[in-house]
Amino acid sequence: MVKSILVAGPLFAAVLIFPLGLVFARRLSVQQPEGSRRERVRLWLRRRCLRRNQLQDGVKAYGEKDYSVALKALAPLAHLGAAEAQYYLGKMYDEGSGVPKDDRTAEHWYQRAAAQGLAAAQYVLGYRNTLGYDHDPHLPLDYKAAVEWYRKAAESGHAEAQARLGEMYQYGYGVPRDYSEALKWYYSAAEQGSATAMKAIGFMYYWGEGVSQDYVKHAEWYRKAAEQGDV
Repeated sequence: MVKSILVAGPLFAAVLIFPLGLVFARRLSVQQPEGSRRERVRLWLRRRCLRRNQLQDGVKAYGEKDYSVALKALAPLAHLGAAEAQYYLGKMYDEGSGVPKDDRTAEHWYQRAAAQGLAAAQYVLGYRNTLGYDHDPHLPLDYKAAVEWYRKAAESGHAEAQARLGEMYQYGYGVPRDYSEALKWYYSAAEQGSATAMKAIGFMYYWGEGVSQDYVKHAEWYRKAAEQGDV
């Protein structure tokens, strides 16, 4: 998961946001001296790069389980609106990593990140809605909401969200059962290396769900899943 969230380096980030800096400069008063405008653009770009470095440091610290460093780096960025920082802060509260475990606070940060289109956060919200009361007394079991979140993440290319969405269609959780739709999402996820999806496709061949029953293809897909580490 961490690898999928890591962002480009500061130099690349600076290249990407330089045009935004020019737009920012044009919006400054035309009465302002040229040197002053350029200095403000330079400072704006520097702050953006520093925040990018801070995000990378926080994500790295989280991956290394240095949660105090991660919290110090990520919390300010989350409050400033950085979606990736909001996601990781949500994970920390979800897990109780470096902070007291708090499902409501975790949900808050996941929601904020998901609202900005972060597929990883959308996937987690989908998954949390399939857990229900046993996971969080304040979070009822809601398959329809899970499908909505999974779909948003799946349409952004999130492999495990695609696999989970396929599962919802396969078993009719939150949507009418539809084997064709299930296979569509399973195949999309499998193309990205999802062992979960590969195993599900093999299962559908075994039982002949949406496909002709085929034990050879069942074995092939289970073998592919095993090669991805799913035993």
